[in-house]
Amino acid sequence: MLNKAEIGGDVPEDRISLLEHIVDMGSGRIMITGPVDSGKTFLTTFLAQNLPSFGTVEVMDSDVGQKSILPPATITLASVTASFSSLSSLVPKAHYFVGTVAPEEHIAEMVAGVSFLSRMANSDYLILDTTGFIEGNGLRLKRLKAEVFGPNLIVVIGDSYSSERLARALSDLGEVVRLSPSSHVIPHSRDERRTFRSMKWTAYFSNSREIELSLKDIRIFGTDLFGEREMSAEELKLVEKITGWKVLGGWESGGKYTVLKAGEERRHYPSIKAIDFNSLGNLLLGLIGNGRCLGLGILKWINIREGILHVLTPVEERIDGVIFGRMRVTETGIELGLLPKNVL
Repeated sequence: MLNKAEIGGDVPEDRISLLEHIVDMGSGRIMITGPVDSGKTFLTTFLAQNLPSFGTVEVMDSDVGQKSILPPATITLASVTASFSSLSSLVPKAHYFVGTVAPEEHIAEMVAGVSFLSRMANSDYLILDTTGFIEGNGLRLKRLKAEVFGPNLIVVIGDSYSSERLARALSDLGEVVRLSPSSHVIPHSRDERRTFRSMKWTAYFSNSREIELSLKDIRIFGTDLFGEREMSAEELKLVEKITGWKVLGGWESGGKYTVLKAGEERRHYPSIKAIDFNSLGNLLLGLIGNGRCLGLGILKWINIREGILHVLTPVEERIDGVIFGRMRVTETGIELGLLPKNVL
């Protein structure tokens, strides 16, 4: 039975009632939704702090842009094994690489990540924290997440029309509980959120080192570079003659050609996909090992002649695959922009 005396006096009654209801369930999957600055992470933290007395607890952080459990641009699953004050102190169990901090850009990856990590979860209580993206395609994203997550309980925070519409959209996928927005939340501007994210990038990459990954030893995803067959010197010279580009390397796959070139000249050739070498600098990478994302890396250099990727990362486990993202970011937290879709 829940001992209310052990809960701080500043916790709203509706949050305590929700906790009591979840304890009475005995186990289950809880999905936390609502708009930006409504208190989703505060609620996730409150539940994760108090539920371990009644069973094992895991948290899935799918707020790729404002991640509590590092790093950004991923979905992360973590177990609650001890008391904690902030979700950021939880040790990740597994990540899923999305490759951007903008969920609307990669709805398929967002949904796949929740599905993948849900299958890895093994606890009495699994809490899913979501983004504040709930309008337009955000409503579709929440519906898809709920379908793959399989929640027993869906918490919708907020009293706006968008929150009401969200509650109706999810009502057939689990029991829906409505909560008022948290009075403890301090709204933040877009610039403030970018600053917070910069601090998180810096913290994640603070103990990184540069490693070399041989293209012969790893699998590559998310780009048409490094295809089935490396183009010959004669083929590369022919491309240079036709296009006027300085071509650094090229590959052929299924009759289609992809070349890496110097400069930003934009002429289009239907039979050749051209990728600017400079656009790959500080590109965010997902590092794969043993069938799961181990963490992130930043692409620092490609030695085309030797087939070596130079990557800055804190990951220490053995890496056997790399996923190219779309974000460019430095280890000091400066976001350099998002590459257009299909450019890689």
